[in-house]
Order: sequence, then C-alpha cells, then structure tokens
Amino acid sequence: MMQWLRTVALACAVARTAAVVVIDGSTPSCALTTGEIGQLHAAKDYTGLAAAAPCVLYDTAANAPPADVTELTVVQAGPAYCMEHLAGAKVAVDTLNALNANKGFAVGVAGDTFVRLRLVTILTAAESDADYDAFHDEVVRAMLTSGGFAAAYGAPRYLIGTCNKGAFADAEKLASDDAGVILMAQIGPDSTYEGGLPNLFGMHLSSYSYSVPVLQQLRRSGARKIAVVTSKHSNFFVTTCAYGKEYAQDLRTVASTTQDEAPMDLVYDFSYDPNLDDDGDGVANRVDVKFLNNTATAVCDSGADVFMACVQTDEAKLLIAKWEALRCVPDAVWLTSAAWGATTGRDASDAHNYAAAGGQWFAAPAAASRRDDAVVIRFAEHAQRTRRLVGAQQVTNARVAHVAAARVVVRGAAVDFDRILEPAVVVRADVTTGRTSRGPGARGTGLAVAAAL
Repeated sequence: MMQWLRTVALACAVARTAAVVVIDGSTPSCALTTGEIGQLHAAKDYTGLAAAAPCVLYDTAANAPPADVTELTVVQAGPAYCMEHLAGAKVAVDTLNALNANKGFAVGVAGDTFVRLRLVTILTAAESDADYDAFHDEVVRAMLTSGGFAAAYGAPRYLIGTCNKGAFADAEKLASDDAGVILMAQIGPDSTYEGGLPNLFGMHLSSYSYSVPVLQQLRRSGARKIAVVTSKHSNFFVTTCAYGKEYAQDLRTVASTTQDEAPMDLVYDFSYDPNLDDDGDGVANRVDVKFLNNTATAVCDSGADVFMACVQTDEAKLLIAKWEALRCVPDAVWLTSAAWGATTGRDASDAHNYAAAGGQWFAAPAAASRRDDAVVIRFAEHAQRTRRLVGAQQVTNARVAHVAAARVVVRGAAVDFDRILEPAVVVRADVTTGRTSRGPGARGTGLAVAAAL
C-alpha cells in the first residue's frame, strides 16, 4: 500500500503540467469568508472560488506575543468541499489560544510557560478535478518544506489532515513523513495507519465497521438480500463497503455476532470510478444523472432487502431521488454520507426516512464518566460558533478537526483533557469517549459507534 501510494503520487506529479505551486508570504488572503465559500460551493458556483484559490483562509498569528509565550505553526489545506474540517480546526485553535488570558495552553511543571498555535490554512481549490490529487500534494509540500513559507509563517510542526474525500487525503501521510512533520490525520480506514510511519497519528475510530451495527440488526430481523454500490472516491469509501459486504454475508464476525444473525445474499455489487465516464456521454459518473439513475434502477430491480451505498452526498441525493421516483422502498438504506447532514434527515430522504449511517462522535454511555486514561470530550457551547463560521445548520466533521488540533496539545504537555476539550465542537452529540494511545501510528481506540437517522 505504501509503495503504491508513492508510485501514484509520482505519476500524478509527472502528469501535471502546471507550474510548481508556491505558498509563501506572497500568497493572498482569501477575499471570501468561510460562510460565503460554503454558500458558493453549496450552490455549485465555482467561478469565484476558482479565481480566489489558492489563498490563505486562516492565519491565527498573535500580535506581539509576550516572552513567556511560544508560538507553534500548525498547517492545513483543503478544497471548498472540506470546509467543515477547515473551520473545525480554526474554532479549535481559537479556543485553545484563548486559554490563560489569550496566552494559550500552559506547559512545563510550573505551568508558567505558554504555547499558542498559529494555524495557517490554505483554501486550495473550488472543486476537485482530474489533477487535484497532485495539486493538493504540491500545496502541502510547499507549506511543509519551502523556505519561503517558513520565513513568512514559521516552520510547520504539525499538519492537520484534510477531509477524507479523495486520494489526496491519504497521501498527506507521505508528504508529512518526507518533511518530518507530525500529521494528525482525519481518516478512518485501518490501512491508512499501516506501514509504521513515525509521524502519523489518527483521530478516528476504525471506519471499517461503520455499517456493522445497522447490518447486524437487519440480519437479526430477517433481511436476507443486500445490494451494494461503491463510488471509489478514496480508500474510505472502498473499504467501508468492502467490510460491510463481508459482514452481511457472514464472511466476517465481530465480538457481538450471535447465532441469531442469518447471512444475507449479495444480489447486486457495483463499483465505479466517480471521475470516469462509463456511459460515454461526456459527463463524469459522479454527476451523471442518467448513469446514477441506471445504477439506482439496477439496485431496485435486484430485489434486495437492504441497499448499501458508499457514495458522496450529491451521488446519494440522485440515487435517493430515483428510488423515490420508482417507489422503491427496501427495509433499509445505508449511506456513508447520511451522517454528514446534507443528504438525509432533513433533505432528500424525508419522504421515506429510511436512511442509516455510521459515524464517529455520538452520545456515550455512562462509561464516559471514567477518569483513567479516557478522554472525555464535552460538546456544548461552541456548536454555534462553528455554525456561524461555516454558515450551516449542521456541522458534522468539524468536531473531528477540533480533536485533531487539541491532540497537538497532548504531544507537548501534560494537560487536563476535560478543561482543554470542554468547548469542543459538535452539533449532534453531548459526550463521547475514546482512549488515548501513544506511539507510531497511534489512534483512538474508544467505543465503536453508529447512528440510524
């Protein structure tokens, strides 16, 4: 996997013909606010976004910090559709920097030395295209290794990962490894963390088993056939559906598997590259209404009790619209994007309300009150701050970015997690818990969670 990623990254870099990207003190600040960017992207108005990027979206530099304050540079980059992740990190850094009368968090035995985080965030592009993976890699490497960037903003000590909606996210670990910079990744598949990279840390529970709680209940309640669609945006989408298919067919078990779970038959299994044009009509698969209508029809015609689709939000909307038009109502639909807020619940699935999903941060049981090595994150007062920043009613990925930024603190000091993470960002949850772990490739191991919407 590691060699494959490096080979793909090299091939993309060779294929790209544009000039080498420069990110330094001459890179302009973004003229648009976070909310404006989110609104333009939601409206698919890419003209203004494309003209502005790349640009500096956030820079949290302190004005003349006192002598007892050290400023560490933390960087992040991403396109407009990763805005929740970018905004979540910004809210987190602002929260941490506001501690101790705006000196930041205390370090050292005496607690009389302070650290502030200078977050520099680059809005890379309006939307991804065939060249985006290589372009994202160039932007990240320019921040991590160029003397011009270090002179303007300070040498980066940490990279906060972007959203896991393309190969560019998984490849960030290669750029950070080459630069010797710690990456706080926001990626769920276990395979991301294999290979022993010393500077790679993860914020997620394993995404492999996202679908298991829902599929488990369906198997116990009599569902016998499953149809699966996978849009191969990234390793996350591929591995999530692959694991779900195996579990549904009883080819894989988990600790809670019982004899009451009858296996399902896989009656339809279709994967496609979202950026290709399989039907030759000049429209990429991921936005091709005819292509996705045909896919939805095939799923419906399969006679499956359960539909499972590892797809992006816009793809899910088109699939659901066609199923509704066909009056095709299975026992359940499981979508990777259902927990992201824009696809189901209050939008495309209201008419039938049968969508389910898996996710990271949801209300925890009473075990969350433990105080051994558990990290208890209380979510409350800052949800509105992220809503105002992003300009959206539901912000689902910002909370993971908040934890990614907060974990930077753990690397540098012994701190009270409850105090540091008290204002963490979330919309749907009150409390979640996960154990910390240290060392190469470390990630949270906490409680496996899922939500049926």
